[in-house]
Amino acid sequence: MRHNYDALPAGKWFRLLHIHPGHGNSPLQCSLITTNMELRPSYTALSYVWGDPAKTDNIIVAEKEWPVTLNLAGGLRRLRHQEHIVQAWADAICIDQTNNFEKAHQVNMMGSIYDEATEVLVWLGADTHLLAKHAFEAMVAINQMVITGTQRTWYQDDSKLILEGLDNTPPLQVSKDNLEPLINETMLKAVKQLYQLPWFTRVWVLQEVGLATKATAYWGECHIDFGEIAMFIWSAMNDFDLKGRLGDDVVRVVSGCPYSALWNVWSTYDKKSSWINASPPLKAWADHIASECNLDFVLVLEASRIFNATNPRDHIYAFLGHPRARVPGSGKPLVDANYEISLEDLLRRVAERLAMSSLNFLVQVQNTEKSLARPEICSWVPRWDVNDENAPVAFWEAWDASLRVSKQFTPFAITRGPALAVSAVVFDHVEHQSHVAKGLGSFNLDRSFEEIGCILGDFWDLTELASKSVPHQYHNQHVLAFASVLTCDHRPKIYDESYYEQLVGDFSNACQYYNETIFNEKIRPLKINYTMKIMQHREFAGKFQYYCNNRRFFVTKGGYWGIGPPAMQKGDVCAVLVGADVPFVLRPMATEGTYRLVGQAYIYGAMYGETVQLLSVDAGANKHDINIL
Repeated sequence: MRHNYDALPAGKWFRLLHIHPGHGNSPLQCSLITTNMELRPSYTALSYVWGDPAKTDNIIVAEKEWPVTLNLAGGLRRLRHQEHIVQAWADAICIDQTNNFEKAHQVNMMGSIYDEATEVLVWLGADTHLLAKHAFEAMVAINQMVITGTQRTWYQDDSKLILEGLDNTPPLQVSKDNLEPLINETMLKAVKQLYQLPWFTRVWVLQEVGLATKATAYWGECHIDFGEIAMFIWSAMNDFDLKGRLGDDVVRVVSGCPYSALWNVWSTYDKKSSWINASPPLKAWADHIASECNLDFVLVLEASRIFNATNPRDHIYAFLGHPRARVPGSGKPLVDANYEISLEDLLRRVAERLAMSSLNFLVQVQNTEKSLARPEICSWVPRWDVNDENAPVAFWEAWDASLRVSKQFTPFAITRGPALAVSAVVFDHVEHQSHVAKGLGSFNLDRSFEEIGCILGDFWDLTELASKSVPHQYHNQHVLAFASVLTCDHRPKIYDESYYEQLVGDFSNACQYYNETIFNEKIRPLKINYTMKIMQHREFAGKFQYYCNNRRFFVTKGGYWGIGPPAMQKGDVCAVLVGADVPFVLRPMATEGTYRLVGQAYIYGAMYGETVQLLSVDAGANKHDINIL
């Protein structure tokens, strides 16, 4: 028998759960109270997944039995104290789940509920195989090594590393791997299972932890500061030694939902008193993202599509508590939770609201040849509820293709029926394109040796084929242009010529390692001056792998080089949309000035407003108002 709820008053009212004292597996005795957020009550918010609805346990609420899922019951027992009442919040109990009106109202408040909580307790579930202790202890030790830079100790040998044809080779260095004693079969199994727990796959948990002042994770009887879990995600994805030691299986798990949660969501809340800011390495990571990326609600939504939600609308509603989920200039929520409107209407409404501040949300469109061939589908509205694993990653670096950032203007984009009406600089056409780059998905760069080398060669060959009919734009800077395209280079705010020299040097090192033919026949004759560094090829190859996987290299009629979406084809146009920070590939339709959006592109020579600045010679010459259907 379920509890009969009293209606909540209008305003910031919500319910809190009182968990009465008890211990072990004794029955859970609870009661509900109604309070107001403005009273600033002290409570612990529970972050958990509901679990299998068919597996339940009975708790007592106001002297009545109430079935809840076994996983929720486990979380409540973890919250319970032996001697005093614990004041807590858990959505399945504190919200009347049968009342859509109340549910929508409380969903709109959930950001405040987790933001104001004294602590968020993350209940990961039962530790059935007793792996938590192995995972947590190893993670804490490894995090400390990565933070202090002691995961590997380097020694300089008296001998010298001699590479044929190169005079500036370094002394031979040897190293001691300090990670080895910590990483064994049991530890790998424990860490892999930890990050595969259902909690890491649910869309709602992203906001719940992201807004927390303090977060503690419990897996069975063991607990750990949630910052250690997040720090290990960062370490596994950014430290080459650790990544190699963990192996493809573990890194592939960590690189999915956990890394997206850290990258796109937890690092973007900018809450001064959060657990992120309490950790110097994680705060530095968050500051880096803020300085190098377009830190807006679009970045947050990108993570949504790879997580699970029972109701597809929750791919949007689960983030309404984010400080950037606001209508520009008004402070009002981007949308209000409403479970009565259709998913299609919701997605379009969000896209329209995002277009009021920038067109960068268009990088999240994952169009395919099939979707582009269906005119009833708006090519400019992202499906945040669907994740195409064959789609390339979205661009987030803060380029400035339309000068939106440097000129600080607000784009003028409106909807006309199914069309998005925008201004655009259409500056070229696709003439040559490669196959879609596949096989770059391995997280072991040395294991991807053959794939990386072959694709490097194919892309270089395409530039030479195209140059027979159309000279490229880059004169004696063609190696820099090629290296920039392969890594979607984003220059720092402060840079000099040495930055580009380093990029060319990194590319040369990568060619020497992955494709000796290109190096010996194309790079070495140029006599590029660079220093060979141990493992330097990995950094370049890691970026190449990340950006080029599931994309095509292409050459335009005008001699530009770039990488673009897998659905692009000869005859598509290259355009800078006024209000977007990267160029896009568009497909012309029969009606003049009407296009389908194919996808985002990196085009060397068009990323920092170059094509827009050309218009100053003949203002408006190539700038058009277009419709994207």
